[in-house]
Amino acid sequence: MTPAGAEDLPDIERFLKRHGDVAMFPRANLDRYGLDGAADHAPTFWIARDGDEVTDALTVTRGGAVFPILPSGDWEAASALLRGRTVTHAIGAAEYLRPLVSAAGLGRARTTLDSDEPLLARDLSPLAVPDGPGRILPLAEVPRDTAIEWRSQYVMETLGIPQDRARSRAASEVDAAIAVGSHVMLFDGDTPLAMTGFNAALPEIVQIGGVYVPPERRGQGLARRAVALHLTAARERGVSRAVCFAASDAALRAYRGLGFERIGTLALCFFDGPQEVS
Repeated sequence: MTPAGAEDLPDIERFLKRHGDVAMFPRANLDRYGLDGAADHAPTFWIARDGDEVTDALTVTRGGAVFPILPSGDWEAASALLRGRTVTHAIGAAEYLRPLVSAAGLGRARTTLDSDEPLLARDLSPLAVPDGPGRILPLAEVPRDTAIEWRSQYVMETLGIPQDRARSRAASEVDAAIAVGSHVMLFDGDTPLAMTGFNAALPEIVQIGGVYVPPERRGQGLARRAVALHLTAARERGVSRAVCFAASDAALRAYRGLGFERIGTLALCFFDGPQEVS
């Protein structure tokens, strides 16, 4: 595998688009931050080729996130590229990520989250919105303290982030979501009911993330309604497909209730502090 340069971008973009449902994070990061940019989420790519076609890609962001798409299964070559680097987390199709984590010697590293989750997708036409209360508002129009508190609870529940670190992380993520308009909250009058968002978005496809309902309101179909309303707004902007991964049985039922079908398994490995690959 060789480092990618600007001249490789058209081929990389075609490769990522072919693997679109499992390539949302690297593809969206490339689209927003550019190759080898200065932002934490800016990606660096290493690629393998067969003639003019890219066959494999390993993405590492400046902040230490790893996203492998390695159909050829050359785990040793990919893990060698990680040596000497500090990584914070890795996300990818389980068939790519699990062998890479093992080859890189990270299988025994302490984690806050180490999970294989159902990956689901659906086309957005037609899309029925479940009946129920509420309308969605962008986070810029809702109380910031509520958004931060809910995001804090979300990262503690889903990512295993300790409480003493959750609020500062949540505040940063809420501000970032407000800046790009990626998340919304379901309100009934002045009462907030649920929150949802897109953790990766491109003109034709979005990836759902950050879905949260307070414990006392769960089991009422509020998450399904919030997600469906948000997807309907995205479809009106030209988005034709959505993907998501389900962190719980309840989330899986909610997504299936919206017509999503399982297409694979996504592995998520969040380390308990940065890990240097040796």
